[in-house]
Amino acid sequence: MSSSFVVYLDESGDEGFVFSDDGSGSSRWLVLSAAVIRKANDPQGQRFAAGLLSQGSADPVGQSAQDTTAFCRSQA
Repeated sequence: MSSSFVVYLDESGDEGFVFSDDGSGSSRWLVLSAAVIRKANDPQGQRFAAGLLSQGSADPVGQSAQDTTAFCRSQA
């Protein structure tokens, strides 16, 4: 049986390891995210991700919510 979906997984953060004597330097949070895309739509999903990267949206700190929303709507 062939698969009908593609799953992209990502993690950010850590499991709470402490690397310094004062307990600082590691995050308390581990974030897992996933995108599940129909295999037939995977090329469109890859173009969308490439567009996010080209717009600098991979780092949302410098992006306004309006900019991110406008980009997503333009790709829909």
